[in-house]
Amino acid sequence: MLPSGVVIEEQGQHPETLQFLLEGDVQMYARAVGRTSTVELIAAPDAIALAAVVASEPVLASYVTLTKCRLLAINANAVRTRLGEDAAFGAAIARLLATQGRRRIRSLYNHKLRTGVERLASWVLVKWIEAGKVEAFRRPIKKQVLASLLGLTPESLSRCCGQLEQHGATLDGAEIKVFDPARLAILAQPDHLIDGISLSHH
Repeated sequence: MLPSGVVIEEQGQHPETLQFLLEGDVQMYARAVGRTSTVELIAAPDAIALAAVVASEPVLASYVTLTKCRLLAINANAVRTRLGEDAAFGAAIARLLATQGRRRIRSLYNHKLRTGVERLASWVLVKWIEAGKVEAFRRPIKKQVLASLLGLTPESLSRCCGQLEQHGATLDGAEIKVFDPARLAILAQPDHLIDGISLSHH
């Protein structure tokens, strides 16, 4: 079991093992020209840097544990050898790669097709559904991680939080309140092809 804050893979390195995330949450992030941005948050069960292992290429992002995590490491060469020998294993890896690829395309659409406040509204709506549609629940990640995930500066996130109040939700400290989900959905414009789940019947 790893504590939070442990870097599992470093951007630009060749992974020596394939790490399967069995428990916990991992932040995938990239750095360039002095900037850092969160690519996505990965929840168990999933595989870390799977495409890099399969292709025997450098990892395009870094991965750090956000919570306590339990991982299973398998030698990368053994994984690639098994791919050529075991059709069922190869099919399972292909399905997992497809799932990861579609998830990241959805994230790209979210950033390309929505404004900052719309991205925040959509994120809040999804987390409200995951929390059981209760009116108030705790923000599951730190604000700076949320800002990076949504492609916002901390200042822009604060402005978006201020705008959100007139659309049915508030982010006050670590607490999120959704007091008018119908109005929030009007701003978020939920789309199952982008959000990955149906938000239309909230």
